[in-house]
Amino acid sequence: MHEFKYNRGIHYLNDLSELLLSTVRACYLDEEYDAVTSVPLDSAKMRSRSYNQAELLGRKLAKRLGVQYRPDCAKRTRSISPQVRLNASQRRLNVKGAFQSAQEEWIKGRRFLLVDDVMTTGATVNEVSKVLMESGAEKVNVITVARG
Repeated sequence: MHEFKYNRGIHYLNDLSELLLSTVRACYLDEEYDAVTSVPLDSAKMRSRSYNQAELLGRKLAKRLGVQYRPDCAKRTRSISPQVRLNASQRRLNVKGAFQSAQEEWIKGRRFLLVDDVMTTGATVNEVSKVLMESGAEKVNVITVARG
């Protein structure tokens, strides 16, 4: 995961997306989704990495599931501090208010699968899920490649 995220390890994309697909099929067997979305990446990180690893995974997974990929449902409102050295409560505070809905009318009544690369405390995916639910999403399930 580290290679994929920080060292341009795009060649891992197919294997990681297959891992996500098998997890969705095992854990969310009876679930149906209207769309897959992903955690938006900070613009500075996007410039330095040149890609959003969660978006690449989300696009691939959506294609395999036969649903649309909607990266435009949530957007970042501000940059956040790196979370690596923060505890759970600090992480929650760090991401609070860092995302907002970008497509409220489209979100209403829809079922989402939210993709991120790594989940440690769940602060980031919980905040993005909250934004989607407050915008009227019927359901948001979360899937990540790794647990940190």
